[in-house]
Amino acid sequence: MKSLSNRLVKGLFALFPFNRLLCWRVRAARADGCLALTFDDGPDARYTPAVLAALRRVGFQATFFVLGARVEQHPEFLSAIRADGHEIAIHGYDHSLHDIPGQVRRCAGILSATGKVARLMRPPGGYLRAGDWAWLVRHQYVPVLWSFDTGDSMISGGKWKHG
Repeated sequence: MKSLSNRLVKGLFALFPFNRLLCWRVRAARADGCLALTFDDGPDARYTPAVLAALRRVGFQATFFVLGARVEQHPEFLSAIRADGHEIAIHGYDHSLHDIPGQVRRCAGILSATGKVARLMRPPGGYLRAGDWAWLVRHQYVPVLWSFDTGDSMISGGKWKHG
């Protein structure tokens, strides 16, 4: 049943006008060969500098879905992300699924204090309740999910997490 539900949701949000209210994926075949490269959960003192260096080397731009708590800890990395021309978007304050509107408002406030207004939002784990989706749309945020998951969030200490 979950698979049918997911197909229905994907099908619905592929149609106008809903395709403007939730970004799930872009058309599979784009003439310009573009794709959206995104990173979640940062900025991180260990990984963000390495990711930025790799992106610089290959000349790619990405969208960084940041956590407000980590921006507070590492504001210098937010500046580096911006300086390299990458998009900055909201992933919440502390990666909690509780009170998505509060998570968004708190992260948006932190970003606003740095001079950045973000309109894209990726919910932690890709989980978004209908009421949260409605709140995001009503407040002019674009919820962004993904069409391919690398599974890297399932790795801990070099080993796959179970359960």
